[in-house]
Amino acid sequence: MIDKTLFDMMPVIGCDCFIPNKRQWKSTEFQLLHQDEGRPNIRVAESPVKLTERQVLIVQPGQTISLAESGMDLRCIAFRSPFLQTVFDRFRPIRPVVSTLNDRTRDTLHELWTIHTVDALPLEPLKASCVLFSLVADLVANVRWDAAAEKNMPNETVGKSAPLRIGEGKFIIYAARFMKKRMADPDLSLPDIARAIGYHPNYFAQQFSQVMNISPMKYLKAIRVERAIQLLEATDDEVQTICEKVGIKKSNSLSAMIKERTGMRPVQYRRQVKISKMMWKGVAGSQTS
Repeated sequence: MIDKTLFDMMPVIGCDCFIPNKRQWKSTEFQLLHQDEGRPNIRVAESPVKLTERQVLIVQPGQTISLAESGMDLRCIAFRSPFLQTVFDRFRPIRPVVSTLNDRTRDTLHELWTIHTVDALPLEPLKASCVLFSLVADLVANVRWDAAAEKNMPNETVGKSAPLRIGEGKFIIYAARFMKKRMADPDLSLPDIARAIGYHPNYFAQQFSQVMNISPMKYLKAIRVERAIQLLEATDDEVQTICEKVGIKKSNSLSAMIKERTGMRPVQYRRQVKISKMMWKGVAGSQTS
Protein backbone atom coordinates (compact mmCIF):
# COMPACT_ATOMS: atom_id res chain seq x y z
CA MET A 1 0.00 0.00 0.00
CA ILE A 2 1.05 3.59 -0.59
CA ASP A 3 2.28 5.68 2.31
CA LYS A 4 -0.51 8.26 2.73
CA THR A 5 2.04 10.96 3.54
CA LEU A 6 3.02 10.91 -0.14
CA PHE A 7 -0.25 12.64 -0.99
CA ASP A 8 0.71 15.63 1.18
CA MET A 9 3.75 16.17 -1.07
CA MET A 10 1.56 16.71 -4.15
CA PRO A 11 0.89 20.23 -5.48
CA VAL A 12 -2.76 19.14 -5.62
CA ILE A 13 -4.19 16.86 -2.93
CA GLY A 14 -7.38 14.87 -3.21
CA CYS A 15 -10.09 14.94 -5.88
CA ASP A 16 -13.72 14.87 -4.80
CA CYS A 17 -16.08 15.06 -7.79
CA PHE A 18 -19.72 15.82 -7.01
CA ILE A 19 -22.92 17.46 -8.25
CA PRO A 20 -24.30 19.96 -5.69
CA ASN A 21 -27.59 18.91 -4.11
CA LYS A 22 -28.38 22.34 -2.67
CA ARG A 23 -28.52 25.90 -3.92
CA GLN A 24 -26.03 27.36 -1.46
CA TRP A 25 -22.94 26.00 0.28
CA LYS A 26 -19.60 27.19 1.63
CA SER A 27 -16.40 25.87 0.08
CA THR A 28 -14.06 24.24 2.60
CA GLU A 29 -11.47 23.50 -0.10
CA PHE A 30 -10.67 24.81 -3.56
CA GLN A 31 -13.45 24.01 -6.01
CA LEU A 32 -13.70 23.95 -9.79
CA LEU A 33 -17.22 24.55 -11.13
CA HIS A 34 -18.24 23.76 -14.70
CA GLN A 35 -21.38 22.95 -16.69
CA ASP A 36 -21.32 21.26 -20.09
CA GLU A 37 -24.52 22.86 -21.33
CA GLY A 38 -26.26 26.13 -20.59
CA ARG A 39 -25.01 29.27 -18.84
CA PRO A 40 -25.44 28.80 -15.08
CA ASN A 41 -25.95 31.90 -12.94
CA ILE A 42 -23.69 31.62 -9.89
CA ARG A 43 -22.76 33.98 -7.09
CA VAL A 44 -19.47 33.72 -5.22
CA ALA A 45 -19.84 35.77 -2.05
CA GLU A 46 -21.67 38.80 -3.50
CA SER A 47 -20.17 38.64 -6.99
CA PRO A 48 -22.31 37.27 -9.86
CA VAL A 49 -20.74 34.90 -12.37
CA LYS A 50 -22.27 33.60 -15.59
CA LEU A 51 -20.25 30.72 -17.01
CA THR A 52 -20.19 29.53 -20.58
CA GLU A 53 -19.60 25.92 -21.63
CA ARG A 54 -15.95 26.80 -22.27
CA GLN A 55 -15.26 28.27 -18.83
CA VAL A 56 -14.42 26.99 -15.35
CA LEU A 57 -14.90 28.92 -12.12
CA ILE A 58 -12.07 28.53 -9.58
CA VAL A 59 -13.33 29.11 -6.02
CA GLN A 60 -11.11 29.62 -2.98
CA PRO A 61 -11.76 27.92 0.38
CA GLY A 62 -14.14 29.81 2.65
CA GLN A 63 -16.31 31.29 -0.11
CA THR A 64 -20.12 31.07 -0.16
CA ILE A 65 -21.41 29.74 -3.48
CA SER A 66 -25.03 30.36 -4.49
CA LEU A 67 -26.94 29.03 -7.48
CA ALA A 68 -29.78 30.92 -9.13
CA GLU A 69 -31.86 27.75 -9.35
CA SER A 70 -31.76 24.15 -8.15
CA GLY A 71 -31.55 21.11 -10.39
CA MET A 72 -28.65 22.50 -12.43
CA ASP A 73 -26.25 19.93 -13.86
CA LEU A 74 -23.28 21.76 -12.37
CA ARG A 75 -20.16 19.68 -11.83
CA CYS A 76 -17.82 20.44 -8.95
CA ILE A 77 -14.35 19.18 -8.10
CA ALA A 78 -13.06 19.86 -4.57
CA PHE A 79 -9.40 19.55 -3.58
CA ARG A 80 -6.58 21.03 -1.48
CA SER A 81 -3.62 22.65 -3.20
CA PRO A 82 -0.54 24.35 -1.71
CA PHE A 83 0.31 25.37 -5.29
CA LEU A 84 -3.02 27.09 -5.96
CA GLN A 85 -3.06 28.67 -2.50
CA THR A 86 0.30 30.26 -3.29
CA VAL A 87 -1.11 31.57 -6.57
CA PHE A 88 -4.11 33.18 -4.83
CA ASP A 89 -1.99 34.55 -1.98
CA ARG A 90 0.42 36.16 -4.44
CA PHE A 91 -2.00 37.47 -7.06
CA ARG A 92 -4.87 38.38 -4.69
CA PRO A 93 -7.65 38.45 -7.31
CA ILE A 94 -10.43 40.87 -6.37
CA ARG A 95 -13.12 39.21 -8.50
CA PRO A 96 -14.17 35.56 -9.02
CA VAL A 97 -11.52 33.70 -11.02
CA VAL A 98 -12.75 32.27 -14.32
CA SER A 99 -10.51 30.29 -16.69
CA THR A 100 -11.12 29.38 -20.31
CA LEU A 101 -11.14 25.75 -21.40
CA ASN A 102 -9.41 24.58 -24.55
CA ASP A 103 -9.88 21.13 -26.09
CA ARG A 104 -7.09 19.62 -23.98
CA THR A 105 -8.27 21.02 -20.65
CA ARG A 106 -11.87 20.09 -21.43
CA ASP A 107 -10.80 16.50 -22.13
CA THR A 108 -8.79 16.46 -18.88
CA LEU A 109 -11.79 17.78 -16.97
CA HIS A 110 -13.95 14.97 -18.34
CA GLU A 111 -11.22 12.40 -17.62
CA LEU A 112 -11.38 13.24 -13.91
CA TRP A 113 -14.98 12.08 -13.84
CA THR A 114 -13.93 8.64 -15.10
CA ILE A 115 -11.32 8.01 -12.40
CA HIS A 116 -12.85 6.04 -9.53
CA THR A 117 -11.06 6.16 -6.16
CA VAL A 118 -11.77 2.68 -4.87
CA ASP A 119 -9.86 0.67 -2.27
CA ALA A 120 -9.25 -2.14 -4.77
CA LEU A 121 -7.03 0.19 -6.80
CA PRO A 122 -4.89 2.04 -4.27
CA LEU A 123 -3.12 4.21 -6.84
CA GLU A 124 -6.29 5.74 -8.23
CA PRO A 125 -6.33 8.69 -5.75
CA LEU A 126 -2.71 9.47 -6.67
CA LYS A 127 -3.52 9.27 -10.37
CA ALA A 128 -6.50 11.58 -9.88
CA SER A 129 -4.29 14.12 -8.06
CA CYS A 130 -1.76 14.06 -10.92
CA VAL A 131 -4.45 14.52 -13.57
CA LEU A 132 -6.05 17.30 -11.52
CA PHE A 133 -2.75 19.13 -11.10
CA SER A 134 -2.21 19.03 -14.87
CA LEU A 135 -5.67 20.59 -15.29
CA VAL A 136 -5.15 23.22 -12.56
CA ALA A 137 -1.77 24.26 -13.99
CA ASP A 138 -3.34 24.78 -17.43
CA LEU A 139 -6.32 26.66 -15.97
CA VAL A 140 -4.05 29.01 -14.01
CA ALA A 141 -2.09 29.76 -17.18
CA ASN A 142 -5.33 30.61 -19.01
CA VAL A 143 -6.73 32.96 -16.35
CA ARG A 144 -6.83 36.66 -17.17
CA TRP A 145 -5.66 37.80 -13.74
CA ASP A 146 -6.86 41.21 -12.68
CA ALA A 147 -4.04 43.65 -13.41
CA ALA A 148 -4.91 45.56 -10.25
CA ALA A 149 -4.12 42.53 -8.13
CA GLU A 150 -0.39 43.10 -8.40
CA LYS A 151 -0.73 46.78 -7.51
CA ASN A 152 -2.66 45.91 -4.37
CA MET A 153 -0.07 43.44 -3.11
CA PRO A 154 1.59 44.47 0.18
CA ASN A 155 5.32 45.14 0.19
CA GLU A 156 7.41 42.21 1.35
CA THR A 157 9.49 42.70 4.48
CA VAL A 158 13.26 42.68 4.23
CA GLY A 159 14.75 39.22 4.19
CA LYS A 160 11.72 37.48 2.66
CA SER A 161 11.55 36.15 -0.86
CA ALA A 162 10.46 38.65 -3.49
CA PRO A 163 6.79 38.34 -4.47
CA LEU A 164 6.07 36.02 -7.36
CA ARG A 165 4.76 37.99 -10.32
CA ILE A 166 2.01 36.66 -12.54
CA GLY A 167 4.38 36.20 -15.47
CA GLU A 168 6.77 34.22 -13.29
CA GLY A 169 3.95 31.96 -12.13
CA LYS A 170 3.18 31.11 -15.73
CA PHE A 171 6.84 30.40 -16.45
CA ILE A 172 6.91 27.92 -13.54
CA ILE A 173 3.90 26.16 -15.05
CA TYR A 174 5.62 26.08 -18.44
CA ALA A 175 8.68 24.57 -16.74
CA ALA A 176 6.52 21.79 -15.26
CA ARG A 177 5.11 21.09 -18.73
CA PHE A 178 8.61 21.11 -20.20
CA MET A 179 9.75 18.49 -17.67
CA LYS A 180 6.74 16.32 -18.45
CA LYS A 181 7.43 16.56 -22.18
CA ARG A 182 11.18 15.91 -21.86
CA MET A 183 11.20 13.38 -19.01
CA ALA A 184 12.44 10.62 -21.35
CA ASP A 185 15.81 12.39 -21.56
CA PRO A 186 17.87 10.79 -18.75
CA ASP A 187 20.34 13.69 -18.82
CA LEU A 188 17.72 16.41 -18.35
CA SER A 189 19.24 18.73 -15.74
CA LEU A 190 18.25 21.73 -13.64
CA PRO A 191 20.22 24.13 -15.91
CA ASP A 192 18.48 22.63 -18.98
CA ILE A 193 15.04 23.28 -17.48
CA ALA A 194 15.92 26.78 -16.28
CA ARG A 195 17.41 27.63 -19.67
CA ALA A 196 14.18 26.58 -21.41
CA ILE A 197 12.30 29.40 -19.65
CA GLY A 198 15.17 31.88 -19.52
CA TYR A 199 15.89 31.69 -15.77
CA HIS A 200 19.10 31.34 -13.80
CA PRO A 201 19.13 27.80 -12.29
CA ASN A 202 19.33 29.01 -8.68
CA TYR A 203 16.53 31.54 -9.09
CA PHE A 204 14.41 29.01 -10.95
CA ALA A 205 14.88 26.39 -8.23
CA GLN A 206 13.86 28.90 -5.57
CA GLN A 207 10.72 30.06 -7.39
CA PHE A 208 9.69 26.56 -8.46
CA SER A 209 9.95 25.26 -4.89
CA GLN A 210 7.99 28.25 -3.61
CA VAL A 211 5.10 27.70 -6.02
CA MET A 212 5.05 23.91 -6.31
CA ASN A 213 5.93 22.97 -2.74
CA ILE A 214 8.62 20.63 -4.07
CA SER A 215 12.06 21.10 -5.66
CA PRO A 216 12.35 20.87 -9.47
CA MET A 217 14.41 17.67 -9.50
CA LYS A 218 12.18 15.95 -6.93
CA TYR A 219 9.21 16.92 -9.08
CA LEU A 220 10.92 15.46 -12.16
CA LYS A 221 11.57 12.23 -10.26
CA ALA A 222 7.95 12.11 -9.09
CA ILE A 223 6.46 12.50 -12.57
CA ARG A 224 8.88 9.90 -13.94
CA VAL A 225 7.81 7.39 -11.30
CA GLU A 226 4.14 8.21 -11.83
CA ARG A 227 4.51 7.68 -15.59
CA ALA A 228 6.36 4.42 -15.00
CA ILE A 229 3.51 3.24 -12.78
CA GLN A 230 0.99 4.16 -15.48
CA LEU A 231 2.97 2.13 -18.03
CA LEU A 232 3.12 -0.84 -15.64
CA GLU A 233 -0.65 -0.68 -15.31
CA ALA A 234 -1.53 -0.12 -18.97
CA THR A 235 1.16 -1.99 -20.96
CA ASP A 236 3.19 -5.19 -20.98
CA ASP A 237 6.44 -3.29 -21.54
CA GLU A 238 9.58 -4.70 -19.96
CA VAL A 239 11.01 -2.71 -17.06
CA GLN A 240 14.02 -1.65 -19.14
CA THR A 241 11.72 -0.35 -21.89
CA ILE A 242 9.79 1.65 -19.32
CA CYS A 243 13.09 3.06 -18.03
CA GLU A 244 13.88 4.35 -21.50
CA LYS A 245 10.45 5.96 -21.82
CA VAL A 246 10.68 7.83 -18.51
CA GLY A 247 14.36 8.77 -18.50
CA ILE A 248 15.69 6.48 -15.77
CA LYS A 249 18.97 4.89 -16.81
CA LYS A 250 19.04 1.75 -14.66
CA SER A 251 16.23 -0.75 -14.18
CA ASN A 252 17.28 -1.45 -10.60
CA SER A 253 16.94 2.28 -9.84
CA LEU A 254 13.40 2.27 -11.20
CA SER A 255 12.59 -0.90 -9.28
CA ALA A 256 13.73 0.76 -6.06
CA MET A 257 11.61 3.85 -6.80
CA ILE A 258 8.53 1.75 -7.56
CA LYS A 259 9.02 -0.24 -4.37
CA GLU A 260 9.42 2.97 -2.36
CA ARG A 261 6.15 4.28 -3.82
CA THR A 262 4.04 1.10 -3.80
CA GLY A 263 5.77 -1.31 -1.43
CA MET A 264 6.24 -3.77 -4.30
CA ARG A 265 8.72 -4.50 -7.09
CA PRO A 266 7.46 -3.64 -10.62
CA VAL A 267 6.55 -7.22 -11.56
CA GLN A 268 4.74 -7.73 -8.26
CA TYR A 269 2.90 -4.45 -8.60
CA ARG A 270 1.79 -5.20 -12.18
CA ARG A 271 0.49 -8.60 -11.07
CA GLN A 272 -1.35 -7.05 -8.12
CA VAL A 273 -2.99 -4.40 -10.32
CA LYS A 274 -4.21 -7.03 -12.78
CA ILE A 275 -5.67 -9.11 -9.95
CA SER A 276 -7.30 -6.03 -8.40
CA LYS A 277 -8.86 -5.02 -11.73
CA MET A 278 -10.22 -8.53 -12.23
CA MET A 279 -11.69 -8.51 -8.73
CA TRP A 280 -13.19 -5.05 -9.26
CA LYS A 281 -14.77 -6.12 -12.58
CA GLY A 282 -16.18 -9.17 -10.83
CA VAL A 283 -17.71 -7.04 -8.07
CA ALA A 284 -19.10 -4.52 -10.57
CA GLY A 285 -20.53 -7.34 -12.70
CA SER A 286 -22.26 -8.97 -9.73
CA GLN A 287 -23.85 -5.62 -8.77
CA THR A 288 -25.33 -5.10 -12.24
CA SER A 289 -26.58 -8.66 -12.73
